[in-house]
Amino acid sequence: MLNIKEGNPWVLWPNHICDTFPENPATKQLTGENNFVLSINMIVNKVEGVIGTLFTLLPHYTALDIYEGRLLFTLMNKLGETNYDELPHPIFDGVQLKVRIEHVAKEKIEIFISQRLVLSLDLTEKGFAIEDNPHIIFGAGNFPKNGYNLNYTDISLQEFKIEQDGNLLCHHLFEEFIFDKSVDITGNCNFINKI
Repeated sequence: MLNIKEGNPWVLWPNHICDTFPENPATKQLTGENNFVLSINMIVNKVEGVIGTLFTLLPHYTALDIYEGRLLFTLMNKLGETNYDELPHPIFDGVQLKVRIEHVAKEKIEIFISQRLVLSLDLTEKGFAIEDNPHIIFGAGNFPKNGYNLNYTDISLQEFKIEQDGNLLCHHLFEEFIFDKSVDITGNCNFINKI
């Protein structure tokens, strides 16, 4: 398990560690041109009084947020418009979340929590953002150095996966760490590292 304390986010951005390694980072698939499935199991340690981000996909802000005791999915589409959708799932201190985000390129994005469909968005017109260098921040809405939209949260990550068309690209169980980096057990070197 990876315990991320408020104010100490981690990031999945393997090609930022070294731009030529790995050859095909999993994050490159998290764009509007590709099908992908992102799965994350976590415990939200503190909710009460928190306006925070559990994780965000940047540079176009797509995130799972906590706002005034509600769980929100925030999506910035390819036109730069932001949609906020409340997810019908209880959120409280210590809640376990098993989230699965399924993206079908140029068609839809669906959010499942504990295997229950909680949101389906049609992307045929506005679509999911197309990016060259996407990355995911866990426990914040932005990099601390940027000084805005930080929305720190206190979470414990239990499992994280990225899949594409049935292929497992990245898988973390947060059991092995090397130099403040969680080891990707697929062997594809998609490290999650401390910021």
